[in-house]
Amino acid sequence: MIVLKNLSIMGEEKLSVLIAGEKIALIEKNINLPSKMVETIDCDALMGFPGIIDSHIHLAGAGGEGGPLTRTPEIDLSDLLLSGITCAIGSLGADGFTRSVKNLLFKVRQLNQYGLSCYLLTGSYQQPFPSITGDIFDDIVLIPEVLGIGEVAISDHRSTNPSEDELYKLISRARLAGMISNKSGVVLFHMGDEPEMFQKLERVVIKSNFKFSNILSTHCNRNPNIFEESKRVGKILNIDITTSSYEYFQDIEIKPSKAVKQLLQAGVPSERITLSSDAGGSLPDFDEMGNLRRIFYAKPFSLLSEFRDLVLNEGMEPKEAIKFFSTNSAKFFKLERKGKIEENFDADIILLDKELNLHSLIARGKILVYNKKITL
Repeated sequence: MIVLKNLSIMGEEKLSVLIAGEKIALIEKNINLPSKMVETIDCDALMGFPGIIDSHIHLAGAGGEGGPLTRTPEIDLSDLLLSGITCAIGSLGADGFTRSVKNLLFKVRQLNQYGLSCYLLTGSYQQPFPSITGDIFDDIVLIPEVLGIGEVAISDHRSTNPSEDELYKLISRARLAGMISNKSGVVLFHMGDEPEMFQKLERVVIKSNFKFSNILSTHCNRNPNIFEESKRVGKILNIDITTSSYEYFQDIEIKPSKAVKQLLQAGVPSERITLSSDAGGSLPDFDEMGNLRRIFYAKPFSLLSEFRDLVLNEGMEPKEAIKFFSTNSAKFFKLERKGKIEENFDADIILLDKELNLHSLIARGKILVYNKKITL
């Protein structure tokens, strides 16, 4: 067992947190147990937050739009841990030809054995969708780690341009598969640069009696046009902001921490907004003719950096800011014991110093980072 003593939970009252096994067992002002029973960590100068949930990350690598030399490698465990990520949801991305969902599944299982909580989305950018069982909907129902489908490309020159009817069937069947397996049945959509943008998705949502709350649109800060549309459609669609690409495309993209504030000011409900890294994916830059000019490789460190900027530069309270990096994703993906520091929740906790830099990380009750060093 572990006791986190004098821990300021999300920058507020200092309490003690008892971790037993993989769960948070007790939160009290003082917890006094015999020293032989527990490992006590004095957190007097630290703040505790629920671990970051990266809901869009290419754990097994992705991309390759410039040929074999541009294939991105698998995400390294150390990159996840030092980024404050305790939970990750992987997807294939653009390359559904030479990469497989089976390989992604085993990458997820590898990371889970280290102590993280990792899941995946089946399928890829284009149809026909690769799968594990031979059917993407069977993947959701039969394989515990599969939460939904994605990322499916629309409004993008790398997409197979699914029709409105095809999108309706895809989303409705994913929703049903999620209901049967008690999962989210999410469909993650990669939003491209083409003028159509959200139009098909809007029509599908309006046509549905259930408003298809299992849709998540990502890369919504990739350019000013799609971001302006996100302010409008964010009232009916869930909006995901990509953090890792801003570093490379600052002349085009909206800075993620600023994007959150602007979406809220535009009236987008806070629970509809998430941030994810897109780490492990390639970041290609195409000219007007679709020719590749350059390509970058995304890293996950940007999530914690943007959390810091949202608090320190944009003036948001820490307990509000963490929702966009953890709590909202936990709720959206039906990860019911994640995203909060509360009794009976998973012990996924990051300890940050006063400058919001990572000090330590606990995942499923196991200390994987202590004083900025990986303990494995």
